[in-house]
Amino acid sequence: MPIETVTAAQLWKLEKEEAVHRRKIERAIQDAQRKDMEAARKAERIGQIFALAVCLFIVSCGTAAIFAGHPVSGTVLGSGAFLLGLVNAFLKRREVD
Repeated sequence: MPIETVTAAQLWKLEKEEAVHRRKIERAIQDAQRKDMEAARKAERIGQIFALAVCLFIVSCGTAAIFAGHPVSGTVLGSGAFLLGLVNAFLKRREVD
């Protein structure tokens, strides 16, 4: 079986092609990571907006209940203990396995 002889120029060409391929793959990985981080920030921002909306809605309902003559119900709705669990569902970061 004959042994192939490889010249330095051929090795240099192969090395350059491999380096170009490696950089292309690394760039694709970085782009995917950047898009993933942007999506995570967007999801977190949406969670914050919904948490604010829910908080304002519940406090408004509690205030309306107080003015409608239901001070106990209004106080329970407007209290921080009730809102903490609800708002926490929107603001809590999800653990990724």
